[in-house]
Amino acid sequence: LNEGFIHNKVFTKKVEELNKILENYHKEEPLKVGMKKEECKNKLFSKKLKKEVFDEFINLMLEKGLIDSNENYVFKRGFKPKLNKREEQIKEILLNTYLENGFTTPKLKDVIKDDKEKVIYNKIFKYLKDNGDLVSIDENIIFHKDYVLKGKNLVKEYLSKKGVATIGEIKDSLNIQRKYLVPFLEYLDKEKVTKRVKEGRVLF
Repeated sequence: LNEGFIHNKVFTKKVEELNKILENYHKEEPLKVGMKKEECKNKLFSKKLKKEVFDEFINLMLEKGLIDSNENYVFKRGFKPKLNKREEQIKEILLNTYLENGFTTPKLKDVIKDDKEKVIYNKIFKYLKDNGDLVSIDENIIFHKDYVLKGKNLVKEYLSKKGVATIGEIKDSLNIQRKYLVPFLEYLDKEKVTKRVKEGRVLF
């Protein structure tokens, strides 16, 4: 693979290799959405291959309907992690807990009622983050995806009217505790929704 071009025979060979890699990965990690793109690139080609070239290869496979992928992961076409009955129950417990807590973050250890299930709770917690249902705002703050979207829209609406606003003004408007709002605004800065200026925050 060089400068965006790949010979048909090489392409076919790499498709077969990738399918084997993903098949083995899904067997070993049945609860994970898929393999991280960087890991996939290194296994299939090399660390030296440019990300942009690998992305072109993945896009070609997507166009041909040979695999599936999202922003961060590659997985076999049609693959979905399969949860057993208890795992499904824990998934719902976690989703409902984070949804009910809104713009606050419960600690995972406080959600786990039985220490014997700590491992499975951590697995499902990781699965929900990988799947985008729970979003890491920073290392300690997790919001349900619905509240990330809600918070994003509220901030955008407020700043579109105000132009620029301080943390205190946004806090009063959104009714979010400062300890959660500051990391959330920093998250929005990284997502290029907002931008920090001398006077406070503006829309990006």
